[in-house]
Amino acid sequence: KYGSEINFGTIRGGKSRFEN
Repeated sequence: KYGSEINFGTIRGGKSRFEN
């Protein structure tokens, strides 16, 4: 669950959206 979300957030340039 975190793998895809963190990857997607990082690609978008923020990953805070998923980390939060």
